[in-house]
Amino acid sequence: MYLIDTNILSQISPTKPGLPDLTQWISDHAKDIFISVVTIAEVKAGIRNLEVKGATRRARMLKDWLSEVLLVYADRILGVDLQTACLTGEFMAIARLAQMAEKKRAAAGDVLPLNKKEKQRVIKTGFEDACIAATAAINGFTVLTQNVKDFRPMGAKWHDPLVILPVDELPKRKVK
Repeated sequence: MYLIDTNILSQISPTKPGLPDLTQWISDHAKDIFISVVTIAEVKAGIRNLEVKGATRRARMLKDWLSEVLLVYADRILGVDLQTACLTGEFMAIARLAQMAEKKRAAAGDVLPLNKKEKQRVIKTGFEDACIAATAAINGFTVLTQNVKDFRPMGAKWHDPLVILPVDELPKRKVK
């Protein structure tokens, strides 16, 4: 079972260039894919930002697409309960500690110096990714994400389907 991160869901939106293999894989495995309410909030915020910028045609396309996604995944949209909120807080702390350790290693010269974009990225892990990771961990799901750097320190299972699509597990055979 999978929990789809916002960046992967966005890859199959009508405003992105086609990724037919990813789109087909998600379609074929829809019954095993769940969405967090956090992802819905992020997509809604993105649509609203487009409206504010005057990109109304693109915003309308995304609104229609999101309505379709909400219908298809209606019974597979996961909320945030107290247990998820508590684990989210733990994951946020873990991610920040990992980021501080990475900065210290860079300052000590143990790794190549970070460029400006990488420095901004180091402090990026926040509530959204931590909450998605916590939701996946509590439900025993794997997060489908491009943000492996953000998810790695939190210990949640993740997979980047843009590198390689997940492989279906073969059914276990009984040994006689």
